Amino acid sequence: MSDASFEQASTAYWSALEAHASIEFFTSTSVDERRRVVNDMQRAYLALRTTEEGRLFVDSMTSDSRWRVAMQACMHALAWDSEPAKARLTAFIEQGNPYASIAGIYLEEYKRSDEFVRGLSWTPSS
Repeated sequence: MSDASFEQASTAYWSALEAHASIEFFTSTSVDERRRVVNDMQRAYLALRTTEEGRLFVDSMTSDSRWRVAMQACMHALAWDSEPAKARLTAFIEQGNPYASIAGIYLEEYKRSDEFVRGLSWTPSS
């Protein structure tokens, strides 16, 4: 991945994570808008995961103070058996964090089946 490609993918991933974190569930945010954000995030993630630099960038997002940013990055980073992602998810669980149940599901599914990791490879629609 060239420097320009990395810059484009990392900026797109960060922007999509920010947008995803700001969407309030059960609000007037349109389904089309939510789909666009998730598709943008997936496209950027698929590009970033192909290089060490990209994987390190996603790993760095696992420590974000906003739980939705961190959880999404953790889920993606499990694809390469990321220690920072596993540690953050474990910390959510051990701290009795309100998001502990989601973190537990991610870790359990990851440990239980290769399907979890394969499921992270979906291609977004146009």
